[in-house]
Amino acid sequence: MFEEYRKRLKVDNLNEAITESSQMISDSSFDFTSNAKRAVVNGKQTVVKLIQKSDTTSTSGYGDYFLQFKSNVEVYCGTYVQIETVYNSGEYSPWLIAYESSANYSKKYLALECNYVLKWRNSYGTIIERDIHIRDMKISSSKYLTNNVINETKGSLNLLIGLDEETANIEDGRRFIIDISIDGIELIKSPDVYSVQYKNIVTKITNNKGIIELGVSKTQFNKDTDSKELMIADYIPSASIPNIVEQPELESGSYAIRYNGTDNLILGANYKMFTCYYGENPIDVTWNIIDENDMIEAELTSQSIQIKATDDNKFMNKSFVLQATLNDTVVGEIKMKVVSIIW
Repeated sequence: MFEEYRKRLKVDNLNEAITESSQMISDSSFDFTSNAKRAVVNGKQTVVKLIQKSDTTSTSGYGDYFLQFKSNVEVYCGTYVQIETVYNSGEYSPWLIAYESSANYSKKYLALECNYVLKWRNSYGTIIERDIHIRDMKISSSKYLTNNVINETKGSLNLLIGLDEETANIEDGRRFIIDISIDGIELIKSPDVYSVQYKNIVTKITNNKGIIELGVSKTQFNKDTDSKELMIADYIPSASIPNIVEQPELESGSYAIRYNGTDNLILGANYKMFTCYYGENPIDVTWNIIDENDMIEAELTSQSIQIKATDDNKFMNKSFVLQATLNDTVVGEIKMKVVSIIW
């Protein structure tokens, strides 16, 4: 029967003919379905089908959706799609394709509606903005006080963002301001700041395209380095982006060690960065750690040092000293303590 059908269609490969016919029928249906939406993909106007997969609820958060495209539209995991919010309104919202389809035709791609614009400043001083999808995530943890263990939870967030040169270079410890930012609502409190605790790039990438998953946990707002107005953590005004400077002559009071948060190290936390400044310029110094308990781990970077406390309860409330020296003279010194997790 199938052989007779193939001869009538005058094709050599029946499967390919059926696939092409099915795709043609699918493409022609886009303009006549209730879930069709105007969209922009890679700068070109098109039509997509927005298919609801699961409901949005107050407990589970945002529901999942599938996007279906015509056969002539090329998309992949990590593609941003602008979808019209209300028919004929001309207003669009960004969606991020999270997983690719492996179907032969009428492919459906799992997509997430972006609900925040993440901002940061890269190493060249350029302000970067990316649409992201945020989901709540609760992490069970423990904090040790003397001989007792207190179980607690710390609020964390899961961020999904498209892969590109800027997002691929986000490192552990990078801080972001993630808080409400709505016209007409003024933040009286300090905005919430989160720090990257882990980064998953391997399992989300196919053929050098895809998304990046970031796990972030709440940290402290630093009024000296974070911009509440711009909603950018670790912001340095353009005029103060440091260049390579000559080592200055020693002048009392001209030097300062700068860092984010308090002068404590949290047991079990990631590396914390310290940089020595002369005026508004970071400078090269020699770093010394006076640590009688041998509990501090350090990594040197350009003009900075990153330190963390070894994750061992015996080091709780122990102190150490971080020094910056220049020409064998101490130009900066901080006495620090290892403390328990506080959120």
